[in-house]
Amino acid sequence: MSSIKNVLRSIGYQVKSLLGEGSFGTVLLCENMVDLSEVAIKITEKVQSYVSNETFALKTVKHPNIVDIYAVLETDKHAFTVMELAEGGNLLDLLAQESFSLSEERVKVIFSQLVEAVNACHQVGIAHRDLKLENVLLDLDGNVKLSDFGLCTRQEQRESSNTFCGTVTYSSPEVLTGEEYDAFKLDIWSLGVILYSLVCGSFPFDDFSISQMVQLQKDHILPFPEPISSECKDLILQMCQPDVAGRPSIRQVQNSSWLCQ
Repeated sequence: MSSIKNVLRSIGYQVKSLLGEGSFGTVLLCENMVDLSEVAIKITEKVQSYVSNETFALKTVKHPNIVDIYAVLETDKHAFTVMELAEGGNLLDLLAQESFSLSEERVKVIFSQLVEAVNACHQVGIAHRDLKLENVLLDLDGNVKLSDFGLCTRQEQRESSNTFCGTVTYSSPEVLTGEEYDAFKLDIWSLGVILYSLVCGSFPFDDFSISQMVQLQKDHILPFPEPISSECKDLILQMCQPDVAGRPSIRQVQNSSWLCQ
């Protein structure tokens, strides 16, 4: 860590604390030594595809609900991505803080912002491929800041049948069974899982073997506790439709009766 601190100090940042750690790296809270502003700096091993994907996406898509990227520095071993700080934690943190019980109206505000962020990506041909509660950050006002674009793909890149991306809990049946898949429709499925978890306080397909999960997904079995509006249930069922062709586009999600009420 001392060598990393020295690198960051050389580019003008003082490490203040650890924000989080994940499979793709570490995120530190850092202070600009000139103007004392705070930023988040993600440190990843120099896996070129991950770094270039995230850099491309965050430089291509500028949106109020997507984290802003300020600079990228690469050394022989690491990449340092200097990003906007989202101080409100992530959606999984929020659920835990609220005892896994959020009102449907509050969820609608959060989810509509997330949909706006994903739409901004899809409109320029970028699919996120790792949408999950932990990758949806919040600022201090509770506004969504979508992050972690290291697994994103572009429309012109065709994914082969053996390219697994994302997290099992948020993955669609065609991904889990190793079929060739549409990355944009994978995003829609993941959004359905996120919405279900926000309104129900649990995951729709969890704590099962992969084969059991896939069977439940294909059976389209989604238990809904009360009270959840029929419009919200319908939207979740549409997004978590096992038939890829039956899933809505992100624009159709935007225009759903639940979000337009």
